[in-house]
Amino acid sequence: MSVLETLLPLIIIAIIGFLVGQSKLLPEDFPKVINKFLFYIALPIFLLGSFSGFDRNEVNNFLPYIFINILIISILYIVYYLFIKRTKLKKRDIASTITPSFIGNSIYFGFPVLTTVLGSEYIPYGVIYVSFITMTDFLGMFLTSKLTGKAFDAKNQVIEFLKTPILITSLVALFFLLADIALPEIVLDITQSFGNIISTLILFAFGMSFSYKSLRGNLRFPLLVSFNKLILLPFFTYLVVYYIFPLPEIAAQASVVIACMPSAFFNLVIADNYDTNKDVTVASILLSSVLFFIVSIFWISLIT
Repeated sequence: MSVLETLLPLIIIAIIGFLVGQSKLLPEDFPKVINKFLFYIALPIFLLGSFSGFDRNEVNNFLPYIFINILIISILYIVYYLFIKRTKLKKRDIASTITPSFIGNSIYFGFPVLTTVLGSEYIPYGVIYVSFITMTDFLGMFLTSKLTGKAFDAKNQVIEFLKTPILITSLVALFFLLADIALPEIVLDITQSFGNIISTLILFAFGMSFSYKSLRGNLRFPLLVSFNKLILLPFFTYLVVYYIFPLPEIAAQASVVIACMPSAFFNLVIADNYDTNKDVTVASILLSSVLFFIVSIFWISLIT
């Protein structure tokens, strides 16, 4: 089966959500309710069983996987920041391109793609990415604050990150793996049941959300963000994990796939907190999400 055929059901689910949003059949805040249910209930429960059946001998692959991906993103953040700060463009505008260029939708797009296109054996690497590699988000927020002049409260950001239910359950699941604790079959059945509905709800909610927004104004910055997120980051990730510091196949494939995820909705929170141009952020998320379904075919085909 081709990558396009595998991705097609995800695309159709998003289109159905878009049509439902356009029809006003459901309340406009329905996607927010779904996302809240996913973030606080469905995803944490699913993640509890995310390492079941995973070979403990492969745990040694986690550290290089974490270190190399953090290194890639950090270097690109710094290089990009040093480049854009020299431009004569408005600081507020260019600041709005920093985190959307490198903070991808590794949860709401990453898990559906990993499980649907590659398989369940890739889930642990998705969990590790979300739990540890996303710590580079703090660097992005710090660099954004340097341009906008807003204070960066590192302590508060770390505390909020540590309190997230997804991180907590990921760490519990990792502890079970390292301690060789097998969850009862009934618990695994429940976690899998929640896992079975996640992809559908995520893409449906995205389609509905997309129906309420439109791409407006100058697309110069959103196009730049889309290039950084969908081409630049996965390209350097591919170069590093396959040729410079080669990772085991599954770790390398997971690195590239998650690197090419579109800009995350979390960037809207950053835009509010650091007073960047929110219109650019919204357009960047929408444009990169649409282009993702095209660009991802290339990256997934390249590594599979």
